[in-house]
Amino acid sequence: MELRRSRRRTAALLAALLVNVSLAVCVSASEGEEEVLAIPSNVQDQRGLELADGRLWFSAFVNVAFESLEHQSDELNLDDVGILVRWDANDRFSFFVALEVEDLVTWLDDEGWSFANESPHVERLRMDVSLGAETTLRIGKTLTPFGIWNPIRRAPLTWTVDRPLVTEIAFPLHVTGFDLNHKATVGGWSIDSDLYGQPAGELDRLGDEKSAKAFVGGRIAAGHSLPAGFATVGVQAAWFEDHFAHDQEYAVGVDLDMTIARQLITSEVIFFDGEIDEQPAWWGAYLQVVSPIWRGLFAVARGETVGLRDADDYGNVILGLAWRAQNDRWVLKLNYQFSRHEVDGRSDGVGVALSFLF
Repeated sequence: MELRRSRRRTAALLAALLVNVSLAVCVSASEGEEEVLAIPSNVQDQRGLELADGRLWFSAFVNVAFESLEHQSDELNLDDVGILVRWDANDRFSFFVALEVEDLVTWLDDEGWSFANESPHVERLRMDVSLGAETTLRIGKTLTPFGIWNPIRRAPLTWTVDRPLVTEIAFPLHVTGFDLNHKATVGGWSIDSDLYGQPAGELDRLGDEKSAKAFVGGRIAAGHSLPAGFATVGVQAAWFEDHFAHDQEYAVGVDLDMTIARQLITSEVIFFDGEIDEQPAWWGAYLQVVSPIWRGLFAVARGETVGLRDADDYGNVILGLAWRAQNDRWVLKLNYQFSRHEVDGRSDGVGVALSFLF
């Protein structure tokens, strides 16, 4: 009992610290801090190892996470280990593979250590075919291009320990089939569109991840410069047969990705037909703001909700810090979350994650 009280006192102190730091962001910005906001990207930049005159590229990442949440055991785990390889055969064809192992090593305060007995799974495996300067056809297994969070889900490229709940439950996270991507510039607008489909089951499906037996969807996003930044608005829709429920489901959404006055603002609103914890759910949303404090240190605040048809809506607020170094190779995240009530194992508590991307 005393240990639980100590954990609550520690969590309360941490929450107060995060609130104070978050409120100090405005003061920090007004003191002339000139560093440009570092926005994570899903491109390789200068990370990884290049061979064969740059045609062969290797990368790897590791994520270690600790969570201390109310009504749950403290947990420390080697959350994610991955290897990525890309081979550019020529100017027209390239091949990409990503292998991952999740929860390789786990420690629970009431159970001790455990080790995963699963082999690495295929997280992505595709061939990219260039159909022109602005059009690419991807064939194989890739991340579903739905919204903002899912295409950059890798831990070193995100700002919080856990992703928004709605982005895990509303649509299948992978598509095994094709993705036709087209980029264009029209009158100062940057247009990015995807049309994707999956005729059968997902390749090497992972555990209880949202997955489809058949899948079709599309997305279009338009971006334009602002007086003090840049904004992109996307809309998308998907229809699929759920792998577990065998039901025909849908997901439609709109998202915003905006950098303005050195603040990074992202948001997604998704309407869908699904469930969480055996409760029917029909919509969800999040709004996240990232503000630079000093050099590679950022304050993060996010509010999110999931609408449940037969129970009180899930609500969650996260306050946190993120420290990014060496072109996002090292990322340390510290979060405290306030949950309206526990859903999908998410409750009040502390989360810490350390990621390394080679």
